[in-house]
Amino acid sequence: MEQQRKVLYIVRGIPGSGKSTLGELVADQAFSADEYMVDKNGHYKFDPTRLKECHNYCFRSVVNAMKIGTQPTLAVCNTFTREWEYMRYIFAALAHGYDVIGLNVQGLHTNIHGCPNDQVLRMDSQFHHEIAYSIAFAKEIMAGVPYEGTLGSGEHFVKWLQTHDPKEE
Repeated sequence: MEQQRKVLYIVRGIPGSGKSTLGELVADQAFSADEYMVDKNGHYKFDPTRLKECHNYCFRSVVNAMKIGTQPTLAVCNTFTREWEYMRYIFAALAHGYDVIGLNVQGLHTNIHGCPNDQVLRMDSQFHHEIAYSIAFAKEIMAGVPYEGTLGSGEHFVKWLQTHDPKEE
């Protein structure tokens, strides 16, 4: 019996671009930090003081799904405007034998979470578009290729890997 390919889709885009919709279409299971901003009555309530907590919970949920391995395709759907926001997902996916596909979503839909337009524009101006480069870089680092100090923020990720186990994060 042929083993099904394991894939993590990193679905990125500004608020209202259609990340969650696309993630649910391409993957068996989709995750987002927004899921953890829903109150006990099922209403979305953005709380900036909980951002770090929600993103960490989302990351742990994705890693747990990789460990369990019952869903071959996973999607994590967050804004991920900057490289450091998604790199730990790439490292975790590679450590668990997942291929990584980055999807930059540029749709213009209704922003259902009420993110102010000025904040959406700020996120768009910070958007790091080179996810394919980041995936290739992570593969080299995970394969033991020495970091030469010329790859932008690469030193940060090498240090992160020295203090974290991407299979257990």
